[in-house]
Amino acid sequence: MLAATAPRAPTFPPRPSITTERLILVASVFWALALNRPFFSAALRAQAPDALSNAAFAAGLALMLIALQALLLGLVGTRHTIKPLLAVLTLVGALAMHYMQAYGVVIDPSMVRNTLHTDPAETRELLSWRLALDLLLYAALPIALLVFTRLEVRPWGRRVRARALLLAGSAVLFALALMWQFQ
Repeated sequence: MLAATAPRAPTFPPRPSITTERLILVASVFWALALNRPFFSAALRAQAPDALSNAAFAAGLALMLIALQALLLGLVGTRHTIKPLLAVLTLVGALAMHYMQAYGVVIDPSMVRNTLHTDPAETRELLSWRLALDLLLYAALPIALLVFTRLEVRPWGRRVRARALLLAGSAVLFALALMWQFQ
């Protein structure tokens, strides 16, 4: 005899669902536009003061960043690993954005190594209310939305086609934006 399953109560608010590939694109757009503000402002300061050429330059850089990030995430992210990967990278990106903006520095591998070997007393000097606000806005809220969102489960063939389309589209977009910038 088959046991009847109880109907599930609807959740409020309903949890949105998204494909892994769309989540990769959303994260790439968020990182490029929100977490790379110090990069864009420094890049635009080095350009001619023409507003139209600055807008085109910024658009091309944004497209290259989005495409490159989506391509790299598409190569390594799976349905089971994408949420933790995006959460860690969002947190690291928010920290990097804060310190680049606050101190006008570029984060490089040697700086990360030095940070990992820093005395805890020195670390306390870097903590501030501005850091807390940046982490709340650029890490905690996006990560909470990421946790709240459900990933769609799709048949194997559709997943492979969607991933191939993401990778090919990202590579083509990157190449086109690169050619546009350096024509």
